[in-house]
Amino acid sequence: MPPRELKEISDNIQLNQNDTISLLYVDDEQDLLIVGKIFLERTGGFTVETMTSAKEALNSPFIQSYDAIVSDYQMPGMNGIEFLKVIREKHGDIPFILFTGRGREEIVIEAINNGADFYLQKGGEPKSQFAELSHKIKQAVRSRRAEKERQEQFNELVRIKEALEESESKFRAIVETTPDAIWEIDLSGTFVYISPRCKEIIGYTQDEMTGSSSFEYLNDEGSLILKTLLNNVHTRKPGIGTFDIPAIHKDKSIRILNFRTYPLVNADNNLIGFRGICSDVTERTAFVNALHESEIRLRSFFEATSEGIFIIDEDGIIIEWNAMSEKIFGIEKEKALGAYLWDLQFLVMRPEIQQTTSVDAVRQNILSSLKTGMPVYQEPVTIEAVRPDGRGIITRQTIFPIQTDKGYRFGSVLEDITEEMHMAEALRESEERFRGMAERSPDLIIIVDKEMDISYVSPSATAIIGYEPGELIGNPIESAFAPIFSNNSQDIAEIIWKIKGGESIESKEIQIQKKDGSKVFVNFYAIPTSFEGILSGIQISMRDITQNKIYEVERRNSEEKFVTLFNKNPVTLTLVSIVDGCFIDLNEAFERNTGFHRDEVVGRSSKELGLFADEAEYQQFSQELKEKHFVLGMELQCRAKSGEIRLCRFSSSIIIIQGVPQILSSIEDITEYKQNEAMLREREERYRLIMQNAYEGILLTN
Repeated sequence: MPPRELKEISDNIQLNQNDTISLLYVDDEQDLLIVGKIFLERTGGFTVETMTSAKEALNSPFIQSYDAIVSDYQMPGMNGIEFLKVIREKHGDIPFILFTGRGREEIVIEAINNGADFYLQKGGEPKSQFAELSHKIKQAVRSRRAEKERQEQFNELVRIKEALEESESKFRAIVETTPDAIWEIDLSGTFVYISPRCKEIIGYTQDEMTGSSSFEYLNDEGSLILKTLLNNVHTRKPGIGTFDIPAIHKDKSIRILNFRTYPLVNADNNLIGFRGICSDVTERTAFVNALHESEIRLRSFFEATSEGIFIIDEDGIIIEWNAMSEKIFGIEKEKALGAYLWDLQFLVMRPEIQQTTSVDAVRQNILSSLKTGMPVYQEPVTIEAVRPDGRGIITRQTIFPIQTDKGYRFGSVLEDITEEMHMAEALRESEERFRGMAERSPDLIIIVDKEMDISYVSPSATAIIGYEPGELIGNPIESAFAPIFSNNSQDIAEIIWKIKGGESIESKEIQIQKKDGSKVFVNFYAIPTSFEGILSGIQISMRDITQNKIYEVERRNSEEKFVTLFNKNPVTLTLVSIVDGCFIDLNEAFERNTGFHRDEVVGRSSKELGLFADEAEYQQFSQELKEKHFVLGMELQCRAKSGEIRLCRFSSSIIIIQGVPQILSSIEDITEYKQNEAMLREREERYRLIMQNAYEGILLTN
């Protein structure tokens, strides 16, 4: 449109008093913003939004809504020209006025070249200055609105022109652009006529197909269909016939064509051919097949899913009931299909619920939902029920509406959470038991939450560390433990670092300080807990082992005494396992008296070493030890490493060492003693015989 006409339109557009201009004013001088806002709004016709930087303005979600923008040139971060460029690039032709104290000619030229509507220099008397600014803003807005109106008028003219052209070519467009090909064949199947659309459908031009046989474009299946049609022309039913037929495209691909035919007759009412239209339904056929396959897959999913699914129609009759619904409710599909939902719902209600309601009340609720499309339960709901076989179940159900042309249907997806709920109840009971055990446990139990604050302290804290639970609960673990572990700052720092890293601390002996300053030893356990791989807290327990440490020192002293007494004893001593009969320990006297070295004996049994010469004696010894748990002074023949048989006196008893039953034996070699005793008896017997058989008197004097 010529500038003169544009000016006339602009002059005719008047901004009335109620037509307020929304203005964005950007300047880094806060005082100037305040003065400008006050002046422009008081003079009327403006609502002014002020911002102190171009970046703030560009980040505003409302920047596109302003009727005009006034901007200073020199601002930190982004100057007025850069701001203008971004506005023109991203927000189009919003009126933009550069209002600045910089008056260099090159700035003016650059502003105009980048699409500024006006350039106005600051300075002078404020009232005149802002009056001029007000005038420029209104002029820019009027000009932009005039341009917009001119564009709308131009668009309307274009629309009218296009509508006229469409009307003029309507019939031609119908014929030439219809997605269907119009055709006519004679009784031999020859094309008498076919519209140009045939090229897009089957790849051949109108000239190529006119006069050719339709059989040339059909595969064997399609040819058979057409032959059947032509052979039965006299017996076909009157009216329009429709069928799909496979055809061969010029590019050798197979296309499925839908034919709609009508018989052609001459003046004598004799059939002379067929006329009709055909369309390419290859994609539709593929879609129908895909839909069929999808329905099969959906049906397979419907029946194979681990969730129960059922659907009721607009009248409340169950029309779908999958295998999992059968399994959950114990109601066979044949019995469920065709039944009213309220009858089945009442059937599986718990007896106490049945006593407070009726089938009719349930029916009214369901019918109300079917009428409004609003489910009885808006959110997933947990429902307890009783199967016909009497077994109680708990289900989580999600009910959803299905809108149809007749109204609403409803579907329900449900899962059997009976076991889950029982597990949850068991977990709750377990937690109660845990709390009860923790409250009664002599061990100190501390629970730390994911923020590393102490959330629970068992009552034994008073006895073990001298603090009341309330003194620790709610405090961060590090500050709460600082005085307790004051003598082990390195240990506690390492412990906290490890448990925060997800590492467990088990049975770590630590000396801690009680509130009263006394020292105690504890066995320290810290186990991190996590949820979905994220640290959610720490479980800590401490057991006072101070008395155990005292006992341990006493035990070590006792063991040292026992070891010394055992090893240095001149009497042969052995320790044998009561479980497998193997030697556990032996003293130095055993090595001297038997010739065996310690390494040859420990871990082996007496049978392996061949220590007992008489098996019957050994069995008698074992039986007596088993029955009485001790043997005193039993003589057994023993074999030294050299093979020499020695007579030994055994005194054995079963003792418990560190909770393990063992046989402690003292062994005295009495071979020489027995030999001397035998010699003495022999001499005495010889003297006795001499005395009895002597013919003279014998007098013995001392």
